Amino acid sequence: MDEFYEWPDDNTGMFRDTFSLTGRICRLEFFIVFGVGLVISLGLLFTIPILANLFDVLWGIVLLAEGVKRMHDFDVSGKWIIPVVLVSVALSVFRESIPWLAIIGAAVPLVFFIALLLIPGTKGINQYGTNPTRNYHEQTLEAGFPDIE
Repeated sequence: MDEFYEWPDDNTGMFRDTFSLTGRICRLEFFIVFGVGLVISLGLLFTIPILANLFDVLWGIVLLAEGVKRMHDFDVSGKWIIPVVLVSVALSVFRESIPWLAIIGAAVPLVFFIALLLIPGTKGINQYGTNPTRNYHEQTLEAGFPDIE
């Protein structure tokens, strides 16, 4: 009788499926997406403010997807990003009437994304796939999958 193996997702290689909510990414990929987006956003804010708003929406979508995958990297469900988004949006709604809420509304996601930059991922395969910083073939062998090469 043939054995059936449910092979883990291959998460090796950077910038694969940027808008996907599945898999794992490393801290470096998240840092690059966060940093490049921040530089572009600030550049547009000071040069073409109308485009800055449009870019920030797109960048926010990408950051959410990348944040979910970063959470997967340390074996946490991506659904825990929802409270961060809700708190940030709720606080920004009241920023006109209570100005200090705007600071908290900006600080909550910033602290969250800094944490995503600092928390290391699990070393091997977890429920969301393989470690994006290690060789896929080596990880599957370590986990007991058969050698297909």
